Amino acid sequence: MEDFNNNNNIDNTELQNRGSLHIHMLIWVDKIPIFNKIEGVILIEKCISCNSSTKNMKLNEIIINFQTHKFKATCFIKSREKFRFNYPMNESEETRILKEDEIHINNKGEG
Repeated sequence: MEDFNNNNNIDNTELQNRGSLHIHMLIWVDKIPIFNKIEGVILIEKCISCNSSTKNMKLNEIIINFQTHKFKATCFIKSREKFRFNYPMNESEETRILKEDEIHINNKGEG
């Protein structure tokens, strides 16, 4: 994101149960394209990835051991036959910007 200036940010650092730090962060930047336009999708694909493979083998090991989800009882709905929130979901072949009504459906596990 070298083309954008960070105007401001707010963050909250938390510890998960297993002691792993994670950050919730909002960043305000200049000259960001509208996300539901092609320029916005290009920016998202440039800056965000769900790929956990790196060229650093030690980092890959840390990701697998500490940042990969392991299913627990709270992941399921009443029985061990169905996951909450309609998970696991398949990776999307392309970046999709959901409309507001689609977001609410997906958050309820109905979509």
